[in-house]
Amino acid sequence: MNNKVQFWTTFIIAVIGALAWTPSIIKFFQPNKIVGKMISRYANLNKDQSETYFVYKIAILSKNKEFNLKHIKCEIEDINGNKVIATAQNSRIIVFAHDGQPNKLLIPSDTFLNNNTLLPEDKNIVGYLYFKFKDNLDRKIRSTSFIFESFDNKTKVLKFKESEISSDQLFFDDAIWKQIDANEIKENPLLRNYYS
Repeated sequence: MNNKVQFWTTFIIAVIGALAWTPSIIKFFQPNKIVGKMISRYANLNKDQSETYFVYKIAILSKNKEFNLKHIKCEIEDINGNKVIATAQNSRIIVFAHDGQPNKLLIPSDTFLNNNTLLPEDKNIVGYLYFKFKDNLDRKIRSTSFIFESFDNKTKVLKFKESEISSDQLFFDDAIWKQIDANEIKENPLLRNYYS
């Protein structure tokens, strides 16, 4: 085999080999981004109206890379530019009033997104988030942002402007709420903290 044929054969094999790595190299340089959709939003005030509780159901996707999740925070901005922030939490009992009646949330703990430590790459995850704000947020909201914090102090923000959220597109899921009767409130001290 002469030198020219050997050179071009080696060159073509090298180009094919390099092209095989191209998708991996491109993927490595693509930034991680968290995108999502708000499916449901429930809001409620406590008895003395000094705190606001929110339960969200959202679908999220960690694009291009997995995300090692430490905390999820929620920042709500009202139309005057005032911002309040809370960290997602778990609670043994979450009670909201719907149509004036107390209802207990019936969601398994493994469906709360803040119980995950990894958002896998390019995989849709649907789950719930619960936030307790030390403020009365019964006012017009401009935006709701979810702040995803990693163990290595990186943050990704998923922001929903109120003007983009159509209430007729949000889903009210009756199956996740159980109406509580007066006897159950009397018998359970945790429920009495909500309604007495």
